[in-house]
Amino acid sequence: MALSLIVFFLLIQATMSAPEGIHYSLGLEGFEMTNGAFTLGMTDSDGPHYSFFDNVENETEYHIAIVHAFEYLDDDENGIYEASEDTMVNPSVNLQISSWSFGGFASEAEQGTTTSLQFNLSSIEGFAPHQPSLRIVIQNRITAENANVLKFGLTIEEWSWSRGDSNFAITMTIGSGARGQQMQKPIVNPSSNNLTFGNGFFSYDSQINYGMNQGVLNVSLGGASPQGNSEQIYLCFPHFGEETLECDPIFGLIQSSPIPTTTQTTTQSLLDTERFVLLAGGTTVILLILVLVQSRRN
Repeated sequence: MALSLIVFFLLIQATMSAPEGIHYSLGLEGFEMTNGAFTLGMTDSDGPHYSFFDNVENETEYHIAIVHAFEYLDDDENGIYEASEDTMVNPSVNLQISSWSFGGFASEAEQGTTTSLQFNLSSIEGFAPHQPSLRIVIQNRITAENANVLKFGLTIEEWSWSRGDSNFAITMTIGSGARGQQMQKPIVNPSSNNLTFGNGFFSYDSQINYGMNQGVLNVSLGGASPQGNSEQIYLCFPHFGEETLECDPIFGLIQSSPIPTTTQTTTQSLLDTERFVLLAGGTTVILLILVLVQSRRN
């Protein structure tokens, strides 16, 4: 009788392929999202830090963190910050010491499948003692159509300037490493408005906005981080006064793997005390074992 019930449930099985669309969650350890083969995590406990990887290849993980902001004098007037040539004004602001909060979650769906998602990570207490009024909002957006790319809009408000002739820079770090292992300094290949490191990339539009004005964003490499496990890059902006600075870089994977279709079978006993999840290709083997068990009992 038991064998007959199991065979019956196998005969009326429903097949399920890998989930489509965007799947995400927000917990104590931060934000997690899967979009096809692209998996991304973001933490707020140590400042804005993204990690992302191809969950099919599942061997290499990439990291991007936003770590400092500072004012500097562009002494050689080349539009970028170079530690050996330019003068930093006051100490840099550590963006990892403030409190940050996730919010602004909004999504779009078609026929029950999430096709786009946006959310914010915002500073909420300023950055004492040098920039107590500074507010930074990171507006993140991802779509199922561009599955391996995330757009993050940076909004900088109420920067307290020390001088009227200085520029502004944000330090980011990029790194990569084996999944589950310590991040390492990558080989970075810069090109026009684009940086690649392995299968990861960071890209930006040169034009930025502050109030009714437009300016130019320049990006430069800053050498290894003090820890030696990542490469520093500088986002360099013109003096934007009391206006709100906005820019919209993107990052992600250059290539992502196709999602394999995994057919699964679910069977359940009448009492709901057992659940078997079987690969469809193994159904014959399971049935054969059950037949042998039943024949021995007879």
